[in-house]
Amino acid sequence: MHGDGGLWVALVVGVGVWVLSLRSAVQQVRAQRGTVVVGTLLRCFRERTNRGGPRWKGVVRFQAPEGGVHRMEVYLSRPGAPGGEVIVCYPPGHPQQAREAGGRLGWQFPIMGLLVGTSFVAAALLILSGVVPTSPVPPR
Repeated sequence: MHGDGGLWVALVVGVGVWVLSLRSAVQQVRAQRGTVVVGTLLRCFRERTNRGGPRWKGVVRFQAPEGGVHRMEVYLSRPGAPGGEVIVCYPPGHPQQAREAGGRLGWQFPIMGLLVGTSFVAAALLILSGVVPTSPVPPR
């Protein structure tokens, strides 16, 4: 088992990504099952990403049923015109965690994190178990 430190790091990274993905999924479910309100889109802008495509963000103002007007930046599934309606949801009592309701955007990180974490864990386990050889030359 000498020299397997990198594999153990890969295993820990994979499990860490799983934990972050699970946390993000729980937040998404809590928001969707929480308070749902209609907000007004104040402005919409495109954010550049390193992954190639644009990502849309908007500044949304909404009135929480508990009281208080909130102004939030939220990720949007598509661009919108100022003055348009945006349905937002948030966990009960936490309007600062608002996100667009019904959009698939909130599920991208949990799904990608699950796939990436699984690949890290699977690769590390396959190499550690000896199923995948790490030596370029087979032993004689």
